[in-house]
Amino acid sequence: MQQEQLATRMGKKRETVARLLSADEINPTLNTLIELLSALNLTADITLRQAKEGEGPIKVAVELAASE
Repeated sequence: MQQEQLATRMGKKRETVARLLSADEINPTLNTLIELLSALNLTADITLRQAKEGEGPIKVAVELAASE
């Protein structure tokens, strides 16, 4: 999907999506993440738990289903 298509689905400008996808230190709002997930027909599971010693604040796991 091209950035222009994604921007249209998100209701954002292409420049905004380009920044979101390419910036070194992005800090999107929760609403922006929800819009992105919606536009890509994805969902997210977020688990909050006590951090283990030495563990960073964010752990990202990606699970994508195989195409049929």
